[in-house]
Amino acid sequence: MLHPICSGKPRAATSASQHGWYARFAGSLAALFLLSGPGEIEAWQNDKPGGATGRTARMIRVELPIGHQTVQQLRSAIGQVAAAAPDVVRPEDRPLVILEFATSVTQDGRGSQLSDCMELAQFLAGGELNRVQVVSWIPPRRGGTGTAPPPGQAVDAPALVGHAVLAAVCTDLLVLDENMSLGRADMGLDRPDPLARDIYRNLAGQRLLIPVELTLSMIDPAIGLHSVRTADGELLAEEDQLRELEAAGKVIESETLSTPGSTPLYSAAQLKRLSANCRSVAGKEGLAQLLGTDLSRVENDIAIEGPLRGLRQELHGYIDEQTVEWVIRAIDQRTRNEGQANLVILAIDSPGGDLDACFKLAGFLAGFDPSRIRTAAWIEGQARGPAAVIALACDHLLMPREGRLGGPWKPGVDLANDSGLVEDAGQLAADIERDPGLVLAMLDPAAEVNRYRNAQTGQIRWLNSGQQAALADATNWQLLGAAPSAEGLAAVDGEGDGIVRSFIETDPEIAVYYQLAEAPESLKPTRTDAFLLSFARTLASPMISVWLLFLGFMLVMTEMSTPGVGLPGFLGTLCLVLYFWSHYLGGSAEWFEILLFLLGLGFILIELFVLPGFGLFGIAGMLMMVVAIVLAAQTFVIPRTSEELAQLPGSLLMVAGAGAGFIGAVLLFRHVLPETPYFKRLMLKPPASDPVAEAVAGSAHRKLPSVGAMGTVTTRLIPAGKARFGSQLVDVISEGVAVEPGIRVEVVEITGNHVLVRPVT
Repeated sequence: MLHPICSGKPRAATSASQHGWYARFAGSLAALFLLSGPGEIEAWQNDKPGGATGRTARMIRVELPIGHQTVQQLRSAIGQVAAAAPDVVRPEDRPLVILEFATSVTQDGRGSQLSDCMELAQFLAGGELNRVQVVSWIPPRRGGTGTAPPPGQAVDAPALVGHAVLAAVCTDLLVLDENMSLGRADMGLDRPDPLARDIYRNLAGQRLLIPVELTLSMIDPAIGLHSVRTADGELLAEEDQLRELEAAGKVIESETLSTPGSTPLYSAAQLKRLSANCRSVAGKEGLAQLLGTDLSRVENDIAIEGPLRGLRQELHGYIDEQTVEWVIRAIDQRTRNEGQANLVILAIDSPGGDLDACFKLAGFLAGFDPSRIRTAAWIEGQARGPAAVIALACDHLLMPREGRLGGPWKPGVDLANDSGLVEDAGQLAADIERDPGLVLAMLDPAAEVNRYRNAQTGQIRWLNSGQQAALADATNWQLLGAAPSAEGLAAVDGEGDGIVRSFIETDPEIAVYYQLAEAPESLKPTRTDAFLLSFARTLASPMISVWLLFLGFMLVMTEMSTPGVGLPGFLGTLCLVLYFWSHYLGGSAEWFEILLFLLGLGFILIELFVLPGFGLFGIAGMLMMVVAIVLAAQTFVIPRTSEELAQLPGSLLMVAGAGAGFIGAVLLFRHVLPETPYFKRLMLKPPASDPVAEAVAGSAHRKLPSVGAMGTVTTRLIPAGKARFGSQLVDVISEGVAVEPGIRVEVVEITGNHVLVRPVT
């Protein structure tokens, strides 16, 4: 049997009671029109925020892989929305329930249980959800993008696979991001399951979201499926059916969708072409445009397992690197394991902060999985500049009704002439899923940022003219005027634009808002933590860091020149450790810089003791150490903004301090230490003048002793020095041990001009 590519059947959405409601509604509307002027009608239409009349929607995250608990949560959440949905006249006016099948680089749906997915699919395809329209939404994969690989290859592309596919194809509408794919429902199964094929056939036939045979090809590797264009239209045909059509001369063009032996992945473009109930869009904005609703106000509503357990972290005053590092470590420790805190509340009262440090904290907060950990920012006082960006990175922004977000601040750099600021703001906005113009307005209140409203969905966005023009549906966005950012965004305006979640006046109201059974745990540094942070901040200051590097290199070089002393080596190593520790605690140094410095030091030691000379290892080692010192003093690699450019001289000052320490060690070793009473005994001295030896040594063609020759050490070998063989004074090297003057040695090996000796016992 041939299968035409079908458009599916819509779920019935009207009833007798709905028709009665329609009559009452029409009568009321007519009376309203007769009794009211045009002004009242327009006000009634614009009652929604932003003046839009878009559909109401609720987005619910589907946790992958799908198991029993996930199904129960989804049934409860969807059922509540359906029960509260009003009766409507047209099916397209039903409230939306958007199921977000969010995949990641670690979870793409494989491992979902067939029994649980079947239960969910039956619930979605049943008649109890007639009052709502359920949409399957497969967003861009978190952690990577790409295209669908050919059949038979491993799933290295962003896709929804496994039995989660069954639930996704049993809704009213299937929408995929243009870079996503769907298929390989048998992923993770050892062998084909005949029962699974029957389940897919029955549920797909009941829903008809996509053609049945297309669905079966995703679960049965024995099916080879082709899209065939004939004079009668486009058909789906299996292998034998294709051969029959070709033999009859009816095939105009054919495309292989799947081959026997493996199940396919179907790209968003293919599914859109093969089914009228499948759509391909560009991200969440494209989904909002398709559905005609403002999704910026729609929160992902999958419930967090168990009660909310809160953490409260204060961000008061200027936010620097040390503060951010401590906050990140403290929050990470409290939220790392299941069963710990799952709500992070930031109480912010800050005039601004370091740009790089605040960007780092914003990225950390945006990286939390909202289905496991929720983040909220409460503007306790003020939040200006980068502090406002931290607040925007949280899932919920809470403010007093008279509060303001952003406004003038003192960045210490010229923001107006900072060419990289717009680019950095755009990148951060993408990471925290906010409008780039909104982030830019918080960082530079004088920037030209406008408010735009989507004529179809009513969504309001903060963009500059270039960002608005770059939108795929730029013509749908109407200019409302300049964004109110010069003195900061008022909480009331932010709530109207969908930026502010709720008005919270006092701290106790937060616990009531989130229905916390216990007061949030307050994260505060202990006395030890506070002391260490203060100590590290002092050591990381440019002047102290320069002295640490100067003394560190000078003392270490002194120890290498006079081995066995111990104290200079210990103190020098301590100085270098304190330098990297202070910058690590401050957030500018990571393990990469520390390992790079140690690797460079190792290369130099190889050059000195294993491969004498000054070659590849020595040069590479010095470059590694210089790069490690510079990177440890800053949070960027190449300066791109005026602020980073202003910080670069301080980083280079660190290198100058290290070089000065090296040169100081050389001068100290050569001119000062040999004259001090203590070090005089430890320094190597040339042997007493011997005219005969000098004459022999001055000969340009002197002979080296042969292997087995016996001689006497004249200077201490550590491991290099001099020994006398008869009348010859020869440069020799011991076998890795120090040899005192007067000890008899034997020549064991000669390589070029290198004479290797061994003490005679």
